[in-house]
Amino acid sequence: EGKEVKEGGGRSRRESVFFSLVLGSFFFSPSSDDAMSSNSLLAFAFDDDDSEYKLFTGKASNVFQFEVPKDWVIAIDRPVEEKQKKKAETKVVVGQFKTVDTMSVRLEIADESVRKAFALAEEKKDAKYIEQEFTKEEREAAAGKIAQDVIVGVENNRSGVMKFVNVGDENENTTKRIERDGKAYYVFQSISEVCRAEITEIGGGKKICIGPRGDEIDTIERRAMTVVTVPDANDGSYFVLKMSAKVDRWEETKEKFERAAETFRML
Repeated sequence: EGKEVKEGGGRSRRESVFFSLVLGSFFFSPSSDDAMSSNSLLAFAFDDDDSEYKLFTGKASNVFQFEVPKDWVIAIDRPVEEKQKKKAETKVVVGQFKTVDTMSVRLEIADESVRKAFALAEEKKDAKYIEQEFTKEEREAAAGKIAQDVIVGVENNRSGVMKFVNVGDENENTTKRIERDGKAYYVFQSISEVCRAEITEIGGGKKICIGPRGDEIDTIERRAMTVVTVPDANDGSYFVLKMSAKVDRWEETKEKFERAAETFRML
């Protein structure tokens, strides 16, 4: 079961699994309205102590807060306005982009499927319902049940999930429901193997990634940690904090992601 954890006090739908892979082509583009200037990349407030983390103080910091590494930079910084509450949109992207380690916060609007998942999760106090709901598209893509996503900037303009794994380590309690200041948050982890071109099945269920020249190209494995808030009872809006890194960098980024997850809260 997804365990429940309660916390007192504490420190002050989905992001595409491919988002981090193509982010660079977006925020480094000089024509992008959301790409920040070199001066704006320093738009974090630094703590007075020697901590390697700082509190996010961007345009949406009046709605949610979390701590991030001091040397990470902002790629996207948008406000959360009441009139925009019905529009799904990425509000924050921050990361170490040399190694493509990223954190993003996205505003989503709950559909009927999401509402049902949250109703069950809250009734049972079990995070597995949320994990299953928020990873179903990736699982279906890996199983070949839905078409590959098409994303601008990706080689051959096609991408797909070749393998998807839920990370449910009972010892580490990676799937859990947490309460902070009377509000519930759901946390889970997953691993995706992504093909940035064309996925081809060669027999026996084995899949390979074929580039535009017909040669086999490398896939990318990323591990993600996701935190989801409970939808607002009035407008159905909720927020998703998604953090991801290449699998071979997980041990280096795990503490940073855990710090962000532990400090993420709605205000």
